[in-house]
Amino acid sequence: MKAQETNMSINDIIFENRNKSYGAYSIRKIYGNHIFKALTISVLSFSFILTFPIIYKKYFAEEVKEKTFELVEVKLEEINIEHPELPPPPVSIDVPPPQISMVKFLPPEVKPDNEIKEDEDPPTDEQLRDSNPGDKTQDGEKLNTVVESGTGTGTGPVAPKIEEKPVQIVTWVPEMPQFPGGPGEYLNFLKKHIRYPSRAIEEGIEGTLKVSFVVNVDGTLSDIKIINSLGHGLDEEAIRVFKKMPPWKPGRQNSTATPVRLIYPVAFDIAEE
Repeated sequence: MKAQETNMSINDIIFENRNKSYGAYSIRKIYGNHIFKALTISVLSFSFILTFPIIYKKYFAEEVKEKTFELVEVKLEEINIEHPELPPPPVSIDVPPPQISMVKFLPPEVKPDNEIKEDEDPPTDEQLRDSNPGDKTQDGEKLNTVVESGTGTGTGPVAPKIEEKPVQIVTWVPEMPQFPGGPGEYLNFLKKHIRYPSRAIEEGIEGTLKVSFVVNVDGTLSDIKIINSLGHGLDEEAIRVFKKMPPWKPGRQNSTATPVRLIYPVAFDIAEE
């Protein structure tokens, strides 16, 4: 009996003198096997997870080729802005006054006839008409212009005409013109002064006008015109508002105020009215 008891398992001892056909006995009998299998699977899975990256890298992963980089010189495109180069500031050159034509005309002196020389004869009226009287005769600018002064009238040389070069208007300078206060104040000015034409509202006309204008050296605006017309009174309203603008901050190149042509948008939106 004792030999038989030593060979009995824990389940046999628990279910001794009990109905072993009951399901609990079968479950407890195979419970140990299930625990062993679960533990074995867990250990194998954990080991596989740890060793998988090493195995994959050694046997399956392709060799990563070392990348080579080639330096390429990139040239940025220059912005093609058409604007004429400003001429250098004028150089002051001292030009000597032109030599004036003179005819020798000395005060009359009483002399005997045998001492009078031919070149001492007084000049005729025709000679004095185009030349100044002087102590000697010399060639030079003819006197053919009457010069008026506060003390009287007289004759003088014709002044050479100075050709005035037209002012060059550019489209870009290092310091561009700006509305007083910046772009935000520009928009506020438009909102405050634009009056949407009633006929444009009735027709449902909306859109953005492009206004071209020149900011002069004193900041005033000139040559205001519309590039894309919307009609229905919108063009005229935009021009009216631009003519009402205060002087802008003028553009500058080389610290010199320069007239610049700009193109600014004016948006007309019925919903904002």
